[in-house]
Amino acid sequence: MNRSTGLPLACLFLLAVGLSGCGPPIKRAEYPSTWPLRVTNTARSDCLDISGRFMASNGEHPLPFFLFGIRDNESLDWADLVKTNEQILAKPVGATVTIGFPDSDHMDVVVAIRETPMAKQVLTRSRQSESAAVWFGQDEKSFRCEPDGIVVSGAYIHDWSQYRLPYEEKKRKYGGGEIDIDDVGTSWGYFRFSKAIDGSLVMRQEIFYCVDCGGLDQLWRRWEAVPVTGTTAK
Repeated sequence: MNRSTGLPLACLFLLAVGLSGCGPPIKRAEYPSTWPLRVTNTARSDCLDISGRFMASNGEHPLPFFLFGIRDNESLDWADLVKTNEQILAKPVGATVTIGFPDSDHMDVVVAIRETPMAKQVLTRSRQSESAAVWFGQDEKSFRCEPDGIVVSGAYIHDWSQYRLPYEEKKRKYGGGEIDIDDVGTSWGYFRFSKAIDGSLVMRQEIFYCVDCGGLDQLWRRWEAVPVTGTTAK
């Protein structure tokens, strides 16, 4: 299956015939009341500015996974992204992600560890409507603008212990059905980014496909802002 376009339609099919894999519809989660309020789009522009520099890890999951917009976990891009995230997990202190907009149609994402750039991704703006993105899948490595935030579609590793299992052990535990063994420990979804009034980056994830990942749909996440110094973002 082409994950760039097939998973949303596959999810709708599974739900229609009553099979598992996507999970039942869940009421949209409320924004955590203990967090700073979200920034409102007072300028009423068609794209909320989420630029800034943020901690690469919030103590649970590295931010690059959600921002890089990579779905194909068999590609070289995915392998490079995994290596970058493993470095962040090993040494989270001093790891940052800088988001910038060189123009209205491109978003630059730079990952650095102690001011040294480690990885960069450039996302191109998609002009799809929300309904088109849901039905046909959002363009690979793109972002969509909404009045209250920016949407990226991609995948991430939600359970490193399962993802790192030897292939044969994954096959023994999950094989024999419709599950792709390479998907174990990973989730696909839409990630809706906005900012809080303290400058932190907040995100709500909408999971449409995953393996053994109950409770992750509609989850809110947050990454603290850090001062922008040096020239990492360039």
